[in-house]
Amino acid sequence: MSKKRLSSKEIYSKNQVLVNQDNRGKYNRFKYIKAGIPKDFLDLNVGNMDQMKATFNGDIISASELLEVWTRNLQDIMSKGRGMIFQGDVGLGKSAMAAILAKRLIDITSLRNINYSVNYCYWGEHINDFFLSWENPSYKSKIQKVYNVDYLILDDVGTGDRETNNKAIVNHFRSIIKHRAIKGKPTLITMNIDLDKLEEYNDDFSRTQDVIREKNLVFQFFGESYRKINQKNNIDIFQNELNKLREEK
Repeated sequence: MSKKRLSSKEIYSKNQVLVNQDNRGKYNRFKYIKAGIPKDFLDLNVGNMDQMKATFNGDIISASELLEVWTRNLQDIMSKGRGMIFQGDVGLGKSAMAAILAKRLIDITSLRNINYSVNYCYWGEHINDFFLSWENPSYKSKIQKVYNVDYLILDDVGTGDRETNNKAIVNHFRSIIKHRAIKGKPTLITMNIDLDKLEEYNDDFSRTQDVIREKNLVFQFFGESYRKINQKNNIDIFQNELNKLREEK
C-alpha cells in the first residue's frame, strides 16, 4: 500500500518544533529549508554578525548596514536584477551574510504576500547535478531552477581546479549569468577568490566579467576567520573541562 503524500501544511504541522517563533511568517522556517538555506544558518540573524567586516567602494560596511540598505532598495533590486558579489578568504561570513539576506527576502514576501522565489545553491553540489543531468533527466529541473528563480544565491563559486579549468562548467556558469542578466533576475555570488583573479584561471571567465560587474555590486570581506575563532573557542572549552577534571583528582 503506497503512503499518502503530505501537503506542505501537514508537513509543517508534524514539524512544529522546527518553527522559530521570532520569525514574522507562520511557515518561514519551512520556507528557509525549502529555499535550500543551510541548516547552520537557519537561526542566524544579523546580531550574530558583529565581527563581519567588508568594504564597498572603499568604505567599510557592517552587516547591519548592508542588510538595512539592501532591504530599503529591495524593490529596485528585484525589478532591475541588481545582484552582489561577496568575495574574500574562507570563514569571513560571506555565506552567512548571503543566508541572512535570503531569509530577509523570504520574510518580506511572507509579510507582504509577494510571490518571490528564492534559491540558495551551493555551487559544488550544483555542478554535480549539472553533470548528472546529462544522463538522468530527473536532474534537469534542478538545473533549470537556477536560471528561473527570482533571487538566486550561488555559494562558493570558483573554489577548485575542476570548476575553473573545465570548459563545460565555465560555459554553464556564463550561461546562467547571461540568462539571468537578460531576464533582469538578481544573483548573489560568494567566492573565495577575487573576481579579477578568475580571469587568470581561465580566459573564458573574462567574457563574463563585464556582465557580472554591470549587474552586481562587489563587496570585499576581510578580517579574522570565524572558523578559526570557533576552533579556538572549542579548544579552550575542552581544555578548561580537562583542567577541571584533573583538579578534582
